[in-house]
Amino acid sequence: MVEKLYAAAPHLARWNVIKFRPRREPFDISYGGVTVKAQTVSAFVRRDGGKAAIAVLIPGYTKARHNEYAMIAFLLLDQALGEYDVETRIGGVDVTAPSARYPKTTPLKDLPKSVDAVLAH
Repeated sequence: MVEKLYAAAPHLARWNVIKFRPRREPFDISYGGVTVKAQTVSAFVRRDGGKAAIAVLIPGYTKARHNEYAMIAFLLLDQALGEYDVETRIGGVDVTAPSARYPKTTPLKDLPKSVDAVLAH
């Protein structure tokens, strides 16, 4: 539907219509009383079939506030990877606190390189 809407957009001299949110430097997000500093977030990336599976590791994460942290995680992924890639190249997403279960993590700002590398193989 986004593709169709974009294709139907008229050309306007002072407007630049963008199909999907592009990749950009992640920034801090507050949602539902929870604030997450983007620079503290890391991720664990692995290949899962033809897509990348990601664990988003957020310091301070609690199961009691999972919905808020999950919303923030997806907004951060949209920032870091761009909306199109999140919707088409990412499979499973786990949101949790940092732990020894994920020993090799990537800072959020470097996530695009990690995802691209995992999917290139």
